[in-house]
Amino acid sequence: MYSRIAKFQSTSKVNCDMIMAFFQNVMIPINIKNSQLSCEVYRV
Repeated sequence: MYSRIAKFQSTSKVNCDMIMAFFQNVMIPINIKNSQLSCEVYRV
């Protein structure tokens, strides 16, 4: 399994940082534990 978060919009920088922290600290570890091979998060 491979996950890519290509683009999202947020209303403020704080909201953007909260979403990024959520993916890095919650979603990515859960997905890796469930056999995800790789994940890429980047801002456009």
